[in-house]
Amino acid sequence: MHGEELLRHCEALNRQALYSSAASLTSFLLVTHNLEWQVYSTYAASLFGQGEYKRAVSAYQTALDMLPGPADSAEVVDLRWKLAECHAKAGNHQLQLYTLTGIPIHVRSPAVHMALGHLFLRMSNDREALASFHNALAACP
Repeated sequence: MHGEELLRHCEALNRQALYSSAASLTSFLLVTHNLEWQVYSTYAASLFGQGEYKRAVSAYQTALDMLPGPADSAEVVDLRWKLAECHAKAGNHQLQLYTLTGIPIHVRSPAVHMALGHLFLRMSNDREALASFHNALAACP
C-alpha cells in the first residue's frame, strides 16, 4: 500500500471516530513516508479525537509550519482554526486568541469572528468583541 492510500485510510478512520487506530497508522506514516503536512494534520485530528489536545497542538503546528503557500490559503486557515480549537479544549484562551487573530481578516469565516467575539468578551475587551460580532453578522446577513 502506498503512503497516499494509507493516508486516505487514516482519514476514513478519523471520520468513523476510530481515533486510536488512525493515530497509530499515521504515526507509522510519519516515520515511513514523506507526505508532508497532510500526515501531520491527519495525525493531529486523531489526537484531538482522543482528547490529547496538547499533542494535537504540536502536530497541527508542525503541519502549519510545513504548509507552503500564503497565509490566506484555505489550508492555512483550516489548520489555524483546528489549532485554535485545540488551544480552547486545553484551556489556553490566550493562545487560541493569538491563533485566530493570525487568520487574515478578509478570509475569516463567521465562526472565526464569533469565536473571537467570545474570546474578547472573556477578556473584558467589549469594543473588540462588538467589532468581531459585527463582522460575523456582516458575513452572514
